Amino acid sequence: MTGPATAASDTPRPGGDQRIPLVTGDRVVVNAEGRMVGFEAARGREHIPVQVQRIKDRTLVVPSDAQPLIAAGRLDQRLFDLDVLTDARLRESHRDGLKLIVRYEGGAGAARAEVRAAGDTQLRRTFPTLGADAIRTSPDDITKVWDALTDRRSSGLRASAPGIGTVSRTAASPRRR
Repeated sequence: MTGPATAASDTPRPGGDQRIPLVTGDRVVVNAEGRMVGFEAARGREHIPVQVQRIKDRTLVVPSDAQPLIAAGRLDQRLFDLDVLTDARLRESHRDGLKLIVRYEGGAGAARAEVRAAGDTQLRRTFPTLGADAIRTSPDDITKVWDALTDRRSSGLRASAPGIGTVSRTAASPRRR
């Protein structure tokens, strides 16, 4: 099943709907069963089409500007997978903001500085041997991080910004007993 996403109303629905942020800053609205019931585009992204795709037993909600980055292996598809995004452990882990791992390449000094300076982004850990950072950004600043990670081409499509290798999600921490 593939189709455009629909806008969600601003009023909460009964049953505990949740707004789950995507790395693009957009939000997917899911009901208590984890089913998508709406989509809220981030400010300035209202014109970007979104595809809802059902692949095997997975539901992906992918804005069109993220699709080429996923296809090129630069952006982790799990960042748009509702089954992953609605996992209770991941939601708890990301309660204070979206956590990402950004791998840099080439002369990445400027890219690294731009990502770290995007809004309220906090450096959680550096992985020097991987050339990567684990970062956390507040829900209000996710779009700023998306802009730092990507580069809008004259065609209107996005590519990874110079110096950005890959972007993936962090795994949920196992519960301690």
